[in-house]
Amino acid sequence: MTKERFTKADPQAPPRAGGSPETPVAPVAPGGRRVETPGANGSAPLRVVLVGASHKTAPLHLLESIALGPEEVREALPEIRRTAGLEEVFLLSTCNRTEIYGSAADGARAAERLEAWLLERAQRRAGLTGEHVFQKYDQEAVDHLFRVASGIDSMMVGETQIAGQVQDALELARRERTAGSFMTRLGSCASRALKRARTETAIGSGSVSVASASVHLARRVFGDLSRRTVLVVGAGDTGRLVAEHFREHEPRALFIANRNLDKAEALARSLGAAAVSLEGRFEVLQSADVVVCATRSPEPLFTPESVREAVRSQSSRVLLLIDVSLPRNVDPAVASVGNVFLHDMYDLRRIVEQNLSRRQKEVPAVERVIEEEVEAFFRMRFSIEAGPMIRELRESFERLGRAELERHLRHFREEDRAVAERLTRDLVNKLLHRPTVEIHAIARESEGDAGRLLWIRRLFGLDGRGDDGRGDDGRGGNEDDRNDGGGSGTP
Repeated sequence: MTKERFTKADPQAPPRAGGSPETPVAPVAPGGRRVETPGANGSAPLRVVLVGASHKTAPLHLLESIALGPEEVREALPEIRRTAGLEEVFLLSTCNRTEIYGSAADGARAAERLEAWLLERAQRRAGLTGEHVFQKYDQEAVDHLFRVASGIDSMMVGETQIAGQVQDALELARRERTAGSFMTRLGSCASRALKRARTETAIGSGSVSVASASVHLARRVFGDLSRRTVLVVGAGDTGRLVAEHFREHEPRALFIANRNLDKAEALARSLGAAAVSLEGRFEVLQSADVVVCATRSPEPLFTPESVREAVRSQSSRVLLLIDVSLPRNVDPAVASVGNVFLHDMYDLRRIVEQNLSRRQKEVPAVERVIEEEVEAFFRMRFSIEAGPMIRELRESFERLGRAELERHLRHFREEDRAVAERLTRDLVNKLLHRPTVEIHAIARESEGDAGRLLWIRRLFGLDGRGDDGRGDDGRGGNEDDRNDGGGSGTP
């Protein structure tokens, strides 16, 4: 895996030994653009920093070593913010990723400290190493967040659960006061990218889980499920997911059957369903339209004889049996019973694979949406920062104008001083006109070229680097001006 780090071309890279820093070159953004992000205070670029590990960079058993629950995240956020010197921060931790998003003036130092924090946590739990950790900055970090929120960075491409997890992580950080207006805007833009991806592409189409594929099969056979009775056999993780997916379609009746009746009753209560014992499955089978078997029984729970007996009284009745158990808990011979449709895990996997393939083809379209939204985020950010930059620029010009005027006023007659002051103001306004227009134009540009804004700061001395040692009094004029104490200084 290639780790993304600052190079000698980075504006915040340390100087080479015996020399000055390399010429600033902005990090590469999506589509090959290079963009730097100026800081609102003008002293240094405020960078978006991302450090983390995911299923694409580390095996799941190592990701477990750094996974945090909500309470652990709550306790960790202030520590992370303080340790890494971040302005704002939120932490996203799921079973497939742990990622820290922050903003900092010194992005390189913040990233290294965040990685050190992650690795220290992993060492305490015998976990991952630096080779599993990635670092991203600015546009690449925002692009990554939007990809995550849109589901195209997930193991199951196009899944929607991660979007809610991103918003939950942001909300927790806001409650703990480690995320403010910047991260709030970032989260809002991530939500907008997700919404556009869902409405403008087919990334969310089709069933890509066993549970959703089961519902897909049922709807393909019966259409509307509101007049159907559904029986889910099994109250484990798979049975729970299947039952939850069917509940979303509001069947006429939903039953949960399980060997442990207490477990069946607990799941049924949470879903507004009814619970029966495993032995009671045959009674429900007589009126059921859909039966999903999600158990680990060592022998079949449904045989041709038991199914034939259940449907005997209604010769025209259609029964759909879906076996998601491994090993199979529905005798394959059940498929020979009239008006009974049987599907097993292999059928469901074919559906999932076909839909995943379709979703994968939609990824380029989602990426185009994300690129537009990343640019929109930075364009919004730059427009917010343009106002303070213009004010700083005007204050700087006016300060220099006043300093020069005061230095030369003694050469003017008293009655000419008002004219000199007006001339200085007019000159400052004329000099500022073009830069002001250009700053506004840059802030409106679709590219959101923050590198140009940074160079404007540097060009006019707004980046906190000083003015080549000449001070703020403007004493950088010609030799005659600096030695105006005698001779021919009169205008």
